[in-house]
Amino acid sequence: MIYIIYSEKVKEAGDLVYLAFARSFSRAQIKRLDSFKCSQDIKSAEFLVLVEPDDVAIKTLNQLYSQNTRIKILLLGKLPSLLAKKFNVKTFSFSEDILSDANCDPASIYSFQESRLRIGYRKPLGSLTSPIEDRPFLRYDFRNEWNNLNYGAIRMDDSIWSLSMGADVPKANLLAEVVDIQHAISAYAALFEDESSSMLWFNRAVGPIDSQEWRLVEYFFASYRHTELPSAPVLSEIPYGFDAFVTMRLDCDEEIKSARPLFENYCAWQVPFSLAIHTSLLSDSRHEKMIHEVLAHQGAILSHSDTHAPHWGGNYENAYQEAHRSAVKLNSIVKNPVHYAVSPFHHTPHFVPKALMDADYFGFVGGTISSNPEVLMARGGIVQENFPHFIGHSQSCMLHGECLLLDEDPIRIYKEAFLIAKRGRALFGFLDHPFSSRYTYGWQSESARIEIHRQLIEYIRARGHVLFANEEDALNFIRYKSSVKLNLTPNKKIAYTLPSLTARYELTVEFCDELIRLTKEGVPA
Repeated sequence: MIYIIYSEKVKEAGDLVYLAFARSFSRAQIKRLDSFKCSQDIKSAEFLVLVEPDDVAIKTLNQLYSQNTRIKILLLGKLPSLLAKKFNVKTFSFSEDILSDANCDPASIYSFQESRLRIGYRKPLGSLTSPIEDRPFLRYDFRNEWNNLNYGAIRMDDSIWSLSMGADVPKANLLAEVVDIQHAISAYAALFEDESSSMLWFNRAVGPIDSQEWRLVEYFFASYRHTELPSAPVLSEIPYGFDAFVTMRLDCDEEIKSARPLFENYCAWQVPFSLAIHTSLLSDSRHEKMIHEVLAHQGAILSHSDTHAPHWGGNYENAYQEAHRSAVKLNSIVKNPVHYAVSPFHHTPHFVPKALMDADYFGFVGGTISSNPEVLMARGGIVQENFPHFIGHSQSCMLHGECLLLDEDPIRIYKEAFLIAKRGRALFGFLDHPFSSRYTYGWQSESARIEIHRQLIEYIRARGHVLFANEEDALNFIRYKSSVKLNLTPNKKIAYTLPSLTARYELTVEFCDELIRLTKEGVPA
């Protein structure tokens, strides 16, 4: 059992960390506690997650565990003074003049913008290098809205998304540090360990839940020092037998039928194609043929709301009506009900999951660096504890002509976005839009757009055994994975219960440096 311990004072961060662990380890393997008072529950614990613990918690921790207890600990947020002293960490406050360096200007067309402050990884965790070795605190590829590398912002504002403290860590313990261009500012991640224990620390209350650095957390518990310390199995987001998992879609904000040229090329490339439909467009019946052809070629249709209202209309009732009207219109056209939605502008306020679920949806695609940071998630799955079977997935990679670079490799950022997801063992999703009479999204022509898509697909295909899936199949797999109950038996064997849901692909568990197939018969293969 992985015990996640945090007080009411840090409930917002603690709840998000709990959900992130549920998405990776399954809810059957985790338990939340509000303090160390339940000492009998955790006296024999082998895995602890501590969110912003204070010195009182650390004193209790020292009383509970002997010097030779075999244990792995993840500590998030401020390092308590007792631990800082024990590990020879010097703490300090940041000067006012570096706070603005966490920000950056909006991106101009054909370029990107990044903050001066960034995270630089200096060494691997065991055999695993961070999927992102250089992470700006803030970056934009499109205006001040999108980061196509699909991770969130690290703030300097005392929020849960902020760097927690200034800290100088001994070089032997340092994994990652904050730098201002070249000058080191503070430690960001460190590893403190002895023969019987390892403690991984991130200098942020939510840790790396919003980036593929989360892979370090999964690896730490699943495989790091597995011959010496306990390990906990992780449910991979990559189906068994594949090196990468990819889905794409067009968000039909202003047009649908103009998707045909790109659709026909995707058919020729044998890559599944998906459309997210802004259903007010369906007043023009000429779009229906395009929808039926996409479905006939193993594609998928999703909702993109009814009127494309920002923030789903700003409240629960408006969001419900947007989702319900859209589903009614789509379901009058397609044979099978539409159960997934793409959030307009990827805005997904806290009331949206309930509104979508009440309108009979199973999940959504969202996540953007500019809003609702809690749904820019390293892993797809549960997004709110009250709705365990409703899922979300983050796909913040927008392939637009105006985001291509004016250098020798115009799609360099998109290649890196795919590689980050592949290294993080995450589903990679990207999007574009059909042309409208008003807007061609920065593309010079349809043929130029098709050529760039072809180059990206060829690049991805050359990077191993890649599974391309339509959006519905991909999200069904995430929902299936989210419903698995995974655990270890007393003799450290993997035990699991598969849901009654169906999925087209088999699940993978990572455990002790092995990738294990979960069979439908209930015995790991």
